[in-house]
Amino acid sequence: MSQAEPPRTLMRWIVGSSLRFRHLVVAAAVGMMVLGVVLLPKMRVDVFPEFAPPRVLIQTACVGLSTSDVEQLVTVPLEAAMNGIQGLDDMRSKSVPQLSAIELLFKPGTDLLLARQLVQERLATVSPSLPTWAAPPVMLATGRSAPGSCGCPASPTWRYGTNGSSS
Repeated sequence: MSQAEPPRTLMRWIVGSSLRFRHLVVAAAVGMMVLGVVLLPKMRVDVFPEFAPPRVLIQTACVGLSTSDVEQLVTVPLEAAMNGIQGLDDMRSKSVPQLSAIELLFKPGTDLLLARQLVQERLATVSPSLPTWAAPPVMLATGRSAPGSCGCPASPTWRYGTNGSSS
């Protein structure tokens, strides 16, 4: 009783050829490892790529103001000052009692440091026109370089206590 020859498959051919030309396979593997070691220092490797667009967060504490007062006296003037910044894609704001929060989203590929600089320049021009009881607007760190690296905005209760003072 003769045993039938197993069917020839692509996988069988690859394994058979690799065993037959094992010295060539080892040389190719060593060559790829050397190439990788040589090119590694020149590569720009980003282990955790940034998927979210560049953004800048601005918070302003307004002690004793209601939501409508914060919106009218602080948020609207800040939004008006931020309109037209180079690369600005979207602007979101939220006014809560004693706090104004504005999130500026920039177009993908915008340099975050340049965006922060442009926002800081606009803040410097609008800050004197804000009410005297409003604290100076603060830009919060976002992205991977931020403390904690969560990439999320700081909550109003974390950044400012319930009475509006810095914690």
